[in-house]
Amino acid sequence: MLQRQPADSRRGLSQRFPAAEYFISLYQSETVKRFVLWHPRLYADVSVYDTPYPHFPIPRLVFGFSLNQEGKASHCRIGVVADEIPTPETPMYYYPFSNVSRESGSLCVGANTLPIYKKPHKAHNLPAFLLSIPNNMHYYSSSNNKLGLEYRELMEHLKDKDPEILLFGHSHPQKETLGEFIQRA
Repeated sequence: MLQRQPADSRRGLSQRFPAAEYFISLYQSETVKRFVLWHPRLYADVSVYDTPYPHFPIPRLVFGFSLNQEGKASHCRIGVVADEIPTPETPMYYYPFSNVSRESGSLCVGANTLPIYKKPHKAHNLPAFLLSIPNNMHYYSSSNNKLGLEYRELMEHLKDKDPEILLFGHSHPQKETLGEFIQRA
């Protein structure tokens, strides 16, 4: 489904996790494993500072991250993908919420400690963990959403909406494709 990274000292592998809801692209070297997971769920329990937003609508997401030899997660990135089965040509959109850099898709986790996965297949839990980290205003820009709303206004506006409107009604398209996101993982 997704292409392998150009050959160098890395080994490329793609597979589905047993849960069959996350598509994985895995590239590994001697010191690190890099993953890209497709997170097709359309709702997550999120919060902005201390305000919870249970069962909040989210667009289709992809998560890029690394695990070192000890299994510690790092270099986390989040991207928004079109609502389709992912391919290298799948269009990407800007993440409309906070804590994600517009330029790189890097996730700011603040002082939160990322988990260690002794068994790499357990890393399929990382997207839910990352989405549960309380959001703040890091990297937030009202230009990331088509309505130009400030963050709390955007959250209040979207909390009861259908997730399908998030992509086309609220997220700006990027020039990057999913294949390019994977290459940078």
